Amino acid sequence: MILPIYLYGSQVLREKAAEADLEEREELTKLLEDMYETMKNADGCGLAAPQVGRSLRVLIVDGSDLADRYPELADFIRKMINPAFTFKSDEMCTYTEGCLSVPNIDADIERPKVVRINYIDEAFQEKEEDSTALLRGCCNMRWTILTEWSLPTELLRFARKCLEANSTTSPKETSRHLTGSKQTNYSYGSISRL
Repeated sequence: MILPIYLYGSQVLREKAAEADLEEREELTKLLEDMYETMKNADGCGLAAPQVGRSLRVLIVDGSDLADRYPELADFIRKMINPAFTFKSDEMCTYTEGCLSVPNIDADIERPKVVRINYIDEAFQEKEEDSTALLRGCCNMRWTILTEWSLPTELLRFARKCLEANSTTSPKETSRHLTGSKQTNYSYGSISRL
């Protein structure tokens, strides 16, 4: 099922996400399936549960659509429950990234070049891996939307203005926007106005 994507300013994106309850296997499996379908429908490469209104530490990254530019991502798909960084390199790198919760805006984001991350996969098996590819999604330790801390102030103001200009409904209503040739549901949640 395609879920609404919550836009920048929605309260759920500002909250620290809770650890997912691993006893809720059916619910988590369904959430991962719905998130993947939602992400692919919106032409995204990463999606965190707060972006679909669920304040849980659940994350999907699919780099396969970026394989032309980053060949190491050709078969890179991760569905992660309760991910946690155990190492971040001091060496940094910069990638141009976008965020489905801030549509049509990209920014250069500086992140550690390599991270080690522990997580539970979709088969409920514990995993640990070192990766640079995990950085090219919406993966950050606060588990809140990356724009809260990564983008320059000027870009944040621009993003908020774009969202306000594109909003034809009240902030608490759900609106439909056209993204490419696909329709994506976006939810304005409870956006705080500037």
